[in-house]
Amino acid sequence: IRGDSNHIVRKLSQEGEHFDLMYVDPPYNSRLYSSNYHLLETIARWDLDNFTPRGKTGLRPSEEGASNYCSRGSVRAAVLDLLSEAPADRVLFSYSSEGLLSHETLTEIMQEAGFVSPKTTKIEYKRFRADSDHEKRAYTGDEVIEYLIFARREGISR
Repeated sequence: IRGDSNHIVRKLSQEGEHFDLMYVDPPYNSRLYSSNYHLLETIARWDLDNFTPRGKTGLRPSEEGASNYCSRGSVRAAVLDLLSEAPADRVLFSYSSEGLLSHETLTEIMQEAGFVSPKTTKIEYKRFRADSDHEKRAYTGDEVIEYLIFARREGISR
């Protein structure tokens, strides 16, 4: 299935689908998915006849792939909508310490959507740097943390 995750989840819920577990790994920063994963996007769309790749790496048009998850003003509402509509008893949510939402805000949203007792596993990674250090470059740190947050719907005991 390829499309807007919020629309897909809502449609599945309306059709009576139900899942034990839903894994969520949304975009977490303002960099557009279509720029970072343009090769996978092109494979998924299989549409080389319909656009002209840009630049040396074959980027897709920049207006493609804009997501509510990539905007500080809309990400909270997008996550809340997705989780509220999720036809699942449990959720496993992957997010980054570099994300637009803080870990605390994300767990609050999960609880607001009806998922209780969030438990977090933190995985530390060395920050990837495509360029070299210099005085004009401001880094926020050498480590990035991936949060894997597991929660269950209220009323689900296991």
